[in-house]
Amino acid sequence: MNSVTLSAHAKLADLDSFFSGCRFSPDSTCLLTSHTGSNSLQLYEPKRSELPLSPVLSSKEASSIYSYDWYPLMDSMQPATCAYLSSCRDSPLHLWDAFTGKLRCSYIAYDQNDDPTAATCCRFDPTGDYIYAGYLNAIRVFRTDLPGRSCDLRQTVSARKRKDGQKGIISALAVNPVHNTYAAGSYSGSIYVYDERSGVLVGEVETSCVLTDGAKVNSAQSRKRKATYDSDEDFMAIAAAAKAQLYAKNSSVGITQLEWSNDGHSLFSSSRHCNGVIKWDMRMPTASPVLSFERDGKTNQTLEFCFDPTERFAFLGSKEAKLTVYDCKTGDVVKTVGEEEGLQDACNGVSVGFSSNGVEGRFAVATGQRHFALGGGGNDSDDNDSDDEDDSDDEDDVGLGGGLFVYDFKY
Repeated sequence: MNSVTLSAHAKLADLDSFFSGCRFSPDSTCLLTSHTGSNSLQLYEPKRSELPLSPVLSSKEASSIYSYDWYPLMDSMQPATCAYLSSCRDSPLHLWDAFTGKLRCSYIAYDQNDDPTAATCCRFDPTGDYIYAGYLNAIRVFRTDLPGRSCDLRQTVSARKRKDGQKGIISALAVNPVHNTYAAGSYSGSIYVYDERSGVLVGEVETSCVLTDGAKVNSAQSRKRKATYDSDEDFMAIAAAAKAQLYAKNSSVGITQLEWSNDGHSLFSSSRHCNGVIKWDMRMPTASPVLSFERDGKTNQTLEFCFDPTERFAFLGSKEAKLTVYDCKTGDVVKTVGEEEGLQDACNGVSVGFSSNGVEGRFAVATGQRHFALGGGGNDSDDNDSDDEDDSDDEDDVGLGGGLFVYDFKY
């Protein structure tokens, strides 16, 4: 990656709100993001907008937005395909029109008491024919062309044996682009792989197993094992593997994002309070992680990651005001985008646009997090002017400001 240039940005003046995540449309003409202050999805067109960016349209939700996803076959030349999906608290799944911002239809789920229940995450399959949504101990599959309450309910926990299965709220979903499987992550820290057609469990990623230098052993065996290194390269390889295994052990806190590789063989995962994005070889799901990408992730906030279309680079957001770009094959840091490029707060969202020539690319970064003013202290002077100045300084310290930044880069 030779150069990175800021091409457009949108800065929020309200310190109590920020952008949460961002998604380029499949044809890379539009950029979708969630605005926390207004509980709305905002659509931008970076190619048509000048500095600063301004939203083209907005879709208002009733409450906090949990997840959103573009229709995978979206083409701006075909208005019927221009749509995006969203899930929010205490509401059904909503499908929005990307040309007007109006609601097209809803997909409603009901629990065992016949009460409406909200999806924690939602995802289209690669064909766009089905919608996968995560709930408490369940995954529901809706047909895109059949809105309403009709769906395929797939329980992740056995009704008779509550000890078996994937327990907890399903917090992340990813449908394999090649094989007929999909992966589901939960806030309990588990990652399961299911058959796409029947929902039958076909594999489990052991995220919390005890690992040493590539083999799964118990704690007594790991204490007896002595490491021997023939060269510095062996030591560095084992150290990198140990770091990946440590991230895998910490990933049991709660899965926040799952992504498949283009060939369908590798699965990437991130979780709360984990300083790494982990690559798993799903041909050996019980083995140790293949690779890990390091970042500052000690937060409950979802910090997104993504890849360029060729999977040459991995883009990782972090708790710091920094975006790190890694080489997907070697795991080396290729580029770091930080305060010098305009970032001022946590990078919670990142998305890479499609490049038609393979020489230039574009990626977007959403920044911001909640900041809380600490009480106490302050100036006790009776001068009102000085009090006003102190208050304004405190406000500047409390909110670093959310923003949306679009960068052009060259391979």
